[in-house]
Amino acid sequence: MDSGNLVLSDDDSMETSPWESFKNPTDTFLPGMTMGDKLTLTSWKGKDDPGSGRCTFKLDQETESQYVVIKKQSVYWKSGMARGKFPSSDDIILPAIADLLSNFSKSGIPDYLKNPTKQLPTNRSLDLTRLVMNNNGQLQYLTWNESKRNWSLIWSKPEDECGIYNYCGKFGSCNINNWPLLCKCLPGFKPINPFDYWESTDFSVGCIRNSASTNLSIFLSLKNMKVSDPDPNLGSNVANETECETKCLENSQCVASLYQEAENGTRRGERDNNCWIWKDLIENLQEYPNQDRNLSVRVAKADIESTARSCERCGTYTIPYPLSTGQDCGDPMYFFFDCNTSS
Repeated sequence: MDSGNLVLSDDDSMETSPWESFKNPTDTFLPGMTMGDKLTLTSWKGKDDPGSGRCTFKLDQETESQYVVIKKQSVYWKSGMARGKFPSSDDIILPAIADLLSNFSKSGIPDYLKNPTKQLPTNRSLDLTRLVMNNNGQLQYLTWNESKRNWSLIWSKPEDECGIYNYCGKFGSCNINNWPLLCKCLPGFKPINPFDYWESTDFSVGCIRNSASTNLSIFLSLKNMKVSDPDPNLGSNVANETECETKCLENSQCVASLYQEAENGTRRGERDNNCWIWKDLIENLQEYPNQDRNLSVRVAKADIESTARSCERCGTYTIPYPLSTGQDCGDPMYFFFDCNTSS
């Protein structure tokens, strides 16, 4: 067919077709296809080997309107959260890709990508685009550049190691600027397998608390954090951050909370602000400067009391806990740097 769809038909009328390529793709999604529950993109085995590879892209069966890349039978990347008011904005797919995947059907586009003031693009505007599941696990969106006569990469995920889902494991945080040791345990935690954690490049096992204490009465505020989805059943509206932390303390399973002020502001005493709760564990943590989110993590006082104080000022700069300039303050396991005031 002119669309590029190869159709096997029982008769010339094309009314019935036992098989068509748009419903049985390999690694590429083209305009005219529709991403349904049963459609999966499967990568090539290698760059020059079109056999079935180990990476797939499909709708997430556990979360509505969310997409997932599976590599070697494990989650490798997830698109941004579609429900509620807690989107992972850097991982949300481009609106143009949402149009492509839904075959320009407004009912097939998640609410968080809809723009009621803007009309959907026509099929013609996306004719020369494609979405490819690469054999290295990266999802790529490309458009045809007529002047250069080649395909131009417009968008891809994951972009780096920290973009890989839960790269540092539970209670581990990733910072792409801390090369080569991208992962570290949160303050008050230690690697489950210390040798594997520090000596290898596989950090997925994650971290555990320094002690077995159940008296998790202290909150550590971790700045600019990207984090996995909160528990959808425990979110609530609160008046302030203290009330949010209190709700976390009242739940024995709560390990972290995040307070988010209403976008339009709220008058004092009104309970219009969001309180997000994580129970049992937190994962997919990343220090992310573009995320204006401060995560409050519950820890035992005994696990951090030896270093639970801020360092002295470095010149004109305040050094907040857990940042460290030495062994006697902050948490050197979290982030250590030299304070040089001689220049």
